[in-house]
Amino acid sequence: PEIIGLPVRDSAQYPNASDHYGLLWWNNGDGTLSGVPQDAYWSWGLYDSLIVIIPSLDIVVARAGSGWRSGWNGDYNVLKPFLEPICQSVANGAPYHNSEVITSITWADASTVVYQASGSDNWPITWADDGEQYTAYGDGWGFDPKVPTKLSLGFCSVSGGPPGDGVNIRSTTGEQLGDGRSGKKASGMLMVNGILYMLVRNADNSGQQSQLAWSTDHGVRWTWSTWKFAELGYPCFLNFGQNYAGSRDGYVYVYSPDTPSAYNETDTVVLARVPIESITDRNAYEFYCGADAGGHPKWSHDIDQRRAVFSFAGGCNRISVTYNAPLRRYLLLMRSRAQAGGKDHFSIYDAPEPWGPWTTAFYTENWDVDPGESAHIPAKWISADGKTCHLVFAGSDSFAVRQFIFTTLAARKSPDFTGDGSVDFEDFYLMARDWLGDQTEIDIAPARLGDGVVDWKDFAVLAERWLQDVGLVAHWRLDEADGLVARDSAGGHDGSLNGDPVWLADGGWISGAIQLDGIDDYISAPFVLNPAAGTFSAFAWVRGGAPGEVVISQTEGTNWLMADASQGRLMTALIPHSAGRLTPPPLVSESTIADGIWHRIGVVWTGSERILYADDVEVARDGQSSLAGAGGGLNIGAHANLRAESFFSGLVDDVRIYDLTIRP
Repeated sequence: PEIIGLPVRDSAQYPNASDHYGLLWWNNGDGTLSGVPQDAYWSWGLYDSLIVIIPSLDIVVARAGSGWRSGWNGDYNVLKPFLEPICQSVANGAPYHNSEVITSITWADASTVVYQASGSDNWPITWADDGEQYTAYGDGWGFDPKVPTKLSLGFCSVSGGPPGDGVNIRSTTGEQLGDGRSGKKASGMLMVNGILYMLVRNADNSGQQSQLAWSTDHGVRWTWSTWKFAELGYPCFLNFGQNYAGSRDGYVYVYSPDTPSAYNETDTVVLARVPIESITDRNAYEFYCGADAGGHPKWSHDIDQRRAVFSFAGGCNRISVTYNAPLRRYLLLMRSRAQAGGKDHFSIYDAPEPWGPWTTAFYTENWDVDPGESAHIPAKWISADGKTCHLVFAGSDSFAVRQFIFTTLAARKSPDFTGDGSVDFEDFYLMARDWLGDQTEIDIAPARLGDGVVDWKDFAVLAERWLQDVGLVAHWRLDEADGLVARDSAGGHDGSLNGDPVWLADGGWISGAIQLDGIDDYISAPFVLNPAAGTFSAFAWVRGGAPGEVVISQTEGTNWLMADASQGRLMTALIPHSAGRLTPPPLVSESTIADGIWHRIGVVWTGSERILYADDVEVARDGQSSLAGAGGGLNIGAHANLRAESFFSGLVDDVRIYDLTIRP
């Protein structure tokens, strides 16, 4: 990170070298080679000899012989005709290797596709607070009964399940005229806190630039931004659940092919984000500008610093992105019609985070029906298990709907049969009890499905994981004797000490502990997980504290574990995303923890329930549809916003974060 962006002594000889070179290895981390995965790296020596490693494609390429040109420089253009065809051949046309989560997609028969609103296309769609979906069409007349005048931009609501019942919405402030490039058209729709936002392409009425508009009355009256994205021609929003429920954090994300044109294919996609409360403020937007050494995204308010978040040489054009919460995957749909000499394809990619890494879930250059010019996966029409979805696409210039089913790789079974986070004698007892039986939960080998019998193969897996912690993604033992770092023994999320905490080598519940003064002492650690992404658990030993003081919190988020402000009872402020003015309540137990004695406290999110534990006993539980997302780091001993009254006064020991449900 300290090298990236530094001035280059001879920029003609070594263009952008500081952005993609270090420690004797070159890399494509900045996406300069658009047709090569960004995880590629290589040694580059005399006569253009190369050793290229591309982990995502599982290949190593070696090249020796005479050089490609007289002299040598670090210009990546000389590598393009060598590396990009190799990557394309391995990826079978797609820019990324096949998904390891989504193994296949089964499309409903072409005869089952339902076509409505003939003569209209585009259809970006979002799930609103009133339960309806809102969408926009281009160059057409909308649903029957059609509007009398052909519109470049018109609006509709869609009610019910697939294929939906569409109704046209008339708007004197939103509707636009003009065919093709000469008229404004929607490229993205999103509802957040009851406000409908729209990203519009062709903002210059010539097929280039984009603009924002918003409506507070579900699409009847629109306000248009006074600013435009001159650099971005086809931006779209990342859609989460209803009214932005289940969002990753406090931001709205915007993707766009990196070109001012809505019609020309390009090589890369860029990503921006903006705080939810500042969507209409151009100055609040930040742009993805690469990742740091830990793989965490970096952001800049300077759009000129933007970097590729997705690459496909000649294949980036009409884009949409939806989060599939049950599968915990971001789904990026891309349609390109090769209008400017690029790739003609329809494809779907998946990733664990908005910025990747991307893999290919589906790719075709010859679908069995006309895919139209754009496609979208409505979040409302994703099944509870995430596998059955419906595609809304502009096939045959209509509102076309087609069902499809994801086949996903079965999760590996864990030898932690008791679910307490550790493989130990209790798990061994359960395996011995069912020896040579066919208990499905004990039959863990071969991997994923087992073989129908509990035998030595299952015992070998248990022995391999013996006394290991399962699903543990961060573990601060807090046993240090000195220093300003709290080591994470599980996942590399080392924390930094702030204020003047005191290490107590023998004062903890388990060996040592850290003493916090309740004034300004706390530990700050990097991002561990997003509460909206799936199940997780957090536990810590504490002694002391006072009402209102916090044990674990997440910046850009909320307080995971704390003592309530009135009586010092264990509580969590992890709540669903608020809809409008209604803020869901925290979960508060009747168990007092600010009483000067040791307590092991914990919070567990099962995906549908919040559970609080005190001294390994369940003390509170309720049901919730989701949790609000957050992408910040963790604070141990302080509020998410470092409020003065929140700093913990007491001892903290053995803080653990799991990415699964734990039953202590």
